[in-house]
Amino acid sequence: MTARMLGTIAVLFSMLFVAGCSNTPKKETTEKPHWAGCMAKGGLVIGIPGAAYNLATGGAAFVAGAVLGGSACAMADDPVKEESNDYIVVPAISGMAVAQFALDSDNLDDDSRADISKIIGQITDDTRLEIIGHACDLGTRKHNQDLSERRANKVYDYLKSRGIPASNMKASGEGEDNPINANTNEAQRSKNRRVEIRLMK
Repeated sequence: MTARMLGTIAVLFSMLFVAGCSNTPKKETTEKPHWAGCMAKGGLVIGIPGAAYNLATGGAAFVAGAVLGGSACAMADDPVKEESNDYIVVPAISGMAVAQFALDSDNLDDDSRADISKIIGQITDDTRLEIIGHACDLGTRKHNQDLSERRANKVYDYLKSRGIPASNMKASGEGEDNPINANTNEAQRSKNRRVEIRLMK
């Protein structure tokens, strides 16, 4: 294959990629690219020059361009992470309970106990629990790490008092490292002061 032919192929593929991607939405949306549009544009990029040579070549070129144009569309179709200025949208995790805590506190209040109790009915002898404590960003990292561990241990102790075997549970803290909301105001920080209880089958 000559260098000239390789150059021509490279130019054609670049044109196809641009044609396919021109119908891909901006990152601000979650709408999927319109595949028919990508394929049509890709087909026209090669099909029209081919048809200028003869109709048979133009038809075959259109089909090839449509396939490659759709492929270009797929290459550009990256998943979009939902975000806003106020918070990060985190996918819901099935089989998980969350207990909330007051500022700088590891006290498990009645509301949190009620939230934890909702998950107890889903626990079987084979269920393993991962109990993960979290904190907001107020205070030092060392303090928040300790606070998150104390919160996780309080939930661990409560579940143990409700009859969950200690051998089925693991408690740990992640400090301020994994917030579910941005730490820009009190309403957001309050959601980050939490313990997550995940059911691991």
